[in-house]
Amino acid sequence: MERLPLNKVVTVSSRLKDVQPSKLHLKPGEQYKVSDLVYAMLLSSANDASIVLAESVAGSEEEFVQLMNSRAIQLGATRTRFANSNGLPNKEVPQYTTAYDMSLIFRQALQHPFFKEAVGRKHKTIYSRAGRRIILKNHNKMLFTPWGKNVYGKTGYTKAAQACFVGYTTKGDRTFIVAVFGCSR
Repeated sequence: MERLPLNKVVTVSSRLKDVQPSKLHLKPGEQYKVSDLVYAMLLSSANDASIVLAESVAGSEEEFVQLMNSRAIQLGATRTRFANSNGLPNKEVPQYTTAYDMSLIFRQALQHPFFKEAVGRKHKTIYSRAGRRIILKNHNKMLFTPWGKNVYGKTGYTKAAQACFVGYTTKGDRTFIVAVFGCSR
């Protein structure tokens, strides 16, 4: 969101292969708006969309990871090291973060109105430039459960980290950010 216009159209490269789930099964040559790929990442944890965007920003996922690590340090997230664009375990390079660091990064993301709107969506349908339709459903179950407060954010899961969530709620004119890692449910 800081490096590409949301309405820019990007092309899926031929380097996209062997992406771990969750994914949209994007195919080389397909074209999508940046905003649609961001929706795919935030709602459906589409790891292939994260790679397409990383390559579009920096030329390669590896170069994008360097940008991510620099940006994290600028935001004060000093206990974070990214190894890829999607947060999944990497066998070659250690990848780690803390709930506190994720809350700092999330706070910065909330400065972008598009991000704030996107993490609050339950569903979104996106289209490739050729008309391929993909229906996205948010993994954040709190959007579908009647609570006293709306809680918006991004879920994640790996075997090592278990269930994770970084999100926000509001009370009056105040915004409260919550980040939890290592949850069994």
